[in-house]
Amino acid sequence: IRAIKVLCMFGLLAAVLKHGHHMVRKLKRHSDGTFTSDFTHYLDKIKAKDFVEWLTDPKQEG
Repeated sequence: IRAIKVLCMFGLLAAVLKHGHHMVRKLKRHSDGTFTSDFTHYLDKIKAKDFVEWLTDPKQEG
């Protein structure tokens, strides 16, 4: 069983070495996209809040 574990780990290591740069690039692109999505969502909430405040501002002349 130990030999099987070693062979599996070696195979995993070989796969990471062979395809690692692609995996890192995909993970980076995913994390960049997630950050951008979260930040855009945050900005949209602020814009909506500001718009509601603008609509309800009693100083507005209509």
